[in-house]
Amino acid sequence: MGEISLLFGLLWILIVILIGIYMYVKPDVVARKIKVFYSNYPLVHYAGEKQLTSRPIFIKILGIVFVLGGMIIFLGTIFLSLR
Repeated sequence: MGEISLLFGLLWILIVILIGIYMYVKPDVVARKIKVFYSNYPLVHYAGEKQLTSRPIFIKILGIVFVLGGMIIFLGTIFLSLR
């Protein structure tokens, strides 16, 4: 049972790393998807157009944080499972 939960945990960490890589490689696409997602909320319609835009550099930084955080957790999990 422990091995299965370890595998699922590692799978989730790999998904986070892949999302981070996608955010770093295609920040414009991610910014557009975030804008479309939040435009569905009713109160957002009262906000100006500029308030829904995301800067690509912030999305790239968030992608780097996802990748580095995922790598640290991934390597830590592997290290602790080998003990």
